[in-house]
Amino acid sequence: MKRHCCPHCQRPVQVCWCSALPQPAIANHWPVHILQHRQEQSHPLNSARIAVLGLGQCELHTVTDVPVETTLPAAVLAALASALLIYPGPHSCDVAQLDPAGVTTRPLLLLDASWRKSRRLLLSSPWLQSLPAISVDLQVPSRYRIRREPAANYCSSLEAVCAVLAQLERNQQKYQPLLATMDHMIDLQIAQMGVATFQRNY
Repeated sequence: MKRHCCPHCQRPVQVCWCSALPQPAIANHWPVHILQHRQEQSHPLNSARIAVLGLGQCELHTVTDVPVETTLPAAVLAALASALLIYPGPHSCDVAQLDPAGVTTRPLLLLDASWRKSRRLLLSSPWLQSLPAISVDLQVPSRYRIRREPAANYCSSLEAVCAVLAQLERNQQKYQPLLATMDHMIDLQIAQMGVATFQRNY
């Protein structure tokens, strides 16, 4: 029998986390666009969904491994012409080093995929590689407790978005409600799987 799912968070109703979302949605000054790999859509605990539902300005675009600029609508490409790409790397600028007063508000672009797939998306796209990149150092372990990360300083899509917005807006508390929603989502999942299973696998 097919389980009934919430039309908003797309989770089964018994683990729906919509009640934990901030109401109204948080008004972010820097618009966010998320390029989500089609395979990430099926991940049951995708944190990008929280950003889409919890931010006033957040758009999600589904992409594949082909160069993303060949699949995105012209209007989206035009809107992202001045975007800052949130992606760590040797040519990425730490967002903490930017002076928000001297940087014009512009779209923020995030790749939502596994680390291997996000790198594939980047390397296959001359357009993505041409965008200025920024990164963020959380300096604390990721709160995404049910997904193994390649390294200790890696984090979920939502954590990256919240950290960048908080730094650019100089407001470390503003986006905490979204992270609390993620905590709630994870707590529901751990309760479903059982604490013993969680401790054994994570």
